Amino acid sequence: MKLHCDHVTHMYEGQKVLDDVSLHFENVSAIALIGPSGAGKSTLLRLLSKIESPSSGQIFVNGMDVLNTSEKEYFKHIGFVFQHHGLFPHLSACHNVTIVLEKVHNKSKDEALAIAKVLFEQFELTDHLHKKPAQLSGGQAQRVSIVRSLAASPSLLFFDEPTSALDPILTKEVLHAIIKLRKQNIKFVIVTHEIAFARQVADAFVYMEEGKVIESGAIEQLDEPKTEKLKRFLDFVMTF
Repeated sequence: MKLHCDHVTHMYEGQKVLDDVSLHFENVSAIALIGPSGAGKSTLLRLLSKIESPSSGQIFVNGMDVLNTSEKEYFKHIGFVFQHHGLFPHLSACHNVTIVLEKVHNKSKDEALAIAKVLFEQFELTDHLHKKPAQLSGGQAQRVSIVRSLAASPSLLFFDEPTSALDPILTKEVLHAIIKLRKQNIKFVIVTHEIAFARQVADAFVYMEEGKVIESGAIEQLDEPKTEKLKRFLDFVMTF
């Protein structure tokens, strides 16, 4: 994965939520965006995924100029998993996956169903193919959301705090699914408060506070932070 942000600033309702963010990563597989709530992590993720556009600055992902690439073209290459699963409530779990393949990626019904069944089996969801989202646990629904994002074989996935709404047991369920992706060498950027998990799956990190990048680098750097702000944050979150 290649990721470059050059002097990215973003305003929202007159407030600066990202402040002159510059990042440069080459040849990394998974990046964890960490920091306190309100740091700007999810906003940065939405800009990287082209869900929103920055007020100023440039963003390049895997060689693509995100700002100057059409949504239709860019979305062919990425997948996004939201904090809340975002599944269509009136469709079955399986149809939530196949409808995207059929409508967006021009797959036939048979092709879409075949792809979905393979992924449902891979993520231990075969018994839930025909259930509506309301019939699924939070962890199951989030895994279906991951399957939907994977179905079109994107080159990069974005995860926005995928376990934030889940209890500890369901959180583990989803984290294990993401570990499985890592073992398959799927590239991703993830916003997470699970620091131990970030250490396990990511090979790079970005630590943010108040819309600014305080520190970034290889994940091993978390063992010896270069800034007092990151050191204090890690001391606090690892206390309990």
